[in-house]
Amino acid sequence: MRNPAVLVLDEATSALDSKAERTVFENLESWLAQRTVIVMAHRLSTIRRISRIVVLEDGVVVHEGNLDALTRQCSEFNSLFVEQLASGEPAR
Repeated sequence: MRNPAVLVLDEATSALDSKAERTVFENLESWLAQRTVIVMAHRLSTIRRISRIVVLEDGVVVHEGNLDALTRQCSEFNSLFVEQLASGEPAR
């Protein structure tokens, strides 16, 4: 675990508030840039920094792309995005 080539983060920041989550990712940013990182998350604030997002529905890939592309091209993803914005959850 000291220097993994691949790191899997499964809802790793779900218990953190937005400020703490931002601090964690800012502190890890350069380290994560040197690795393959798989991030599983429901909060859009967690995945906004991810360059390639894969949207699954019933275990099947339905779309992939970056945040901007998915909000324009994927109705399922856009619905989640709009819901989180409406709930006050910071998405960007």
